[in-house]
Amino acid sequence: EGLVSSEAEGSGKRFTLTDAGRAHVEEQREQLGEPWSDAGEAGGPGRGELRGLIWQLGSAAMQVSAAGTDQQVERAKAVLKDARRALYRLLAEDDGEGDAPPAAQD
Repeated sequence: EGLVSSEAEGSGKRFTLTDAGRAHVEEQREQLGEPWSDAGEAGGPGRGELRGLIWQLGSAAMQVSAAGTDQQVERAKAVLKDARRALYRLLAEDDGEGDAPPAAQD
């Protein structure tokens, strides 16, 4: 449609609106809205907090990877695998309650 152009940049591509693309956006401004205006609100505040916790977990894992002993790295891998399994178990639950936390299991 000629609304976007791309050019190589580093190992990827950079995309920009063409003059026709900018004109299209201006003509359709009301219908298109602001694309990032509700990005922080998507899914509610609990999901935003979850994303923050994911970043914190990733940062902690990277610290262990960079500064931990071989034994600590192996233990961290086990923790992350367990966490991944636990999250998938949450999705597999069908208790009909939705927001109820799962019962603790030993």
